[in-house]
Amino acid sequence: GLAGLTNYYFWVRTNCGFGDFGEWVALDNSGSPFFTTLTQLNYCASGSTGNQNYFTNFVTTGAITNVSNPTGYAVGGYGNYTSMTITQAQNGTVTVNTSYNDMAGGVGIAMWVDWNQDGTFDNTTERVYNSAAWISIPPVVTFTVPPTAVLGNTRMRIVVDWNLTSPNACGSMT
Repeated sequence: GLAGLTNYYFWVRTNCGFGDFGEWVALDNSGSPFFTTLTQLNYCASGSTGNQNYFTNFVTTGAITNVSNPTGYAVGGYGNYTSMTITQAQNGTVTVNTSYNDMAGGVGIAMWVDWNQDGTFDNTTERVYNSAAWISIPPVVTFTVPPTAVLGNTRMRIVVDWNLTSPNACGSMT
């Protein structure tokens, strides 16, 4: 693929046949001979040192396009499901239902959506759920897409942590 935040120049010329070519011309629809690729976001790492708690199902409802993902155990405690897409308009709501293999004794759960697509999960403006307590019943989370959300692909992260009631979006969980 192309590298993020990189200018690429392109030129065209006609091939009239028999070794006869037209002049090279810079070409694009905006009148500029180059285009710049979009920002390549590098999200912080998230993982786990334990394997006691993990998703067994993730289902959304209420969106334009919903997902149903019986995720199961992910090696290293992190499952990358960025190929799955939930579609919703600004001011629309999404409801998330999750299931876990074992919540006995309670776990902390938090969920973020990178609304401004800056590659970070802000606890103030982008955390759409935080258990803030040990919970032993999977939460049903409903959130509204803010009217200021940047249009396009936006990343969601859900963290389950055995040791924290308010998990962090980044780092190693246990």
